[in-house]
Amino acid sequence: VQLRSLLDLPNRLEFQALPACVIGRDLGPSPALIINRGHEHGVSVNQPVVSASQGLIGRIERPLSTTSRVQLITDYNSVVGIRIENKPLEAIVRGNPRDGVLIMSDVFPLGSASVVPEKGDRVFSSGMGLVFPPDLLIGVVESNVSGEEEVYRVVPAVDSRDVYEVLVLLGMERREERALLGSANSSSARQ
Repeated sequence: VQLRSLLDLPNRLEFQALPACVIGRDLGPSPALIINRGHEHGVSVNQPVVSASQGLIGRIERPLSTTSRVQLITDYNSVVGIRIENKPLEAIVRGNPRDGVLIMSDVFPLGSASVVPEKGDRVFSSGMGLVFPPDLLIGVVESNVSGEEEVYRVVPAVDSRDVYEVLVLLGMERREERALLGSANSSSARQ
């Protein structure tokens, strides 16, 4: 079932997806996955890595010729722009490897609505920042962080300890280039 999902996933995404196997795990202070794909396979820095369910696992941190290190979204240095499903809210989630959860902060209501994240709300990538495309499942809001208003715990959709196959989303560089070209074209049009 997992392999069928992996094979079907590229048809549901706007990016080309490269299947890869997890061949190692770094369980240190910055937990990471090692996959069997690298430069020779078209892998480059910052390409998103997802599971068969399209749950975001992380991004390519360091590609070598035939292997790559994947920074997990639960890493302290990981930051992802997100949106809350069916609510006019955007925020940022940061990794917390000690607890294996994400911490949502900097919650920005869109418009004048006064809504807040609630337990059970699904969280998706917003596409801001150009590293992660929009609408990748990140996780589910679990609770407020005790004693801190507007700071929430998010349980990742994918438990990286149970992941053995992943997909690397290729073509993200072209997305970044298009965005840069778009802003350059608008600048030159104004001149």
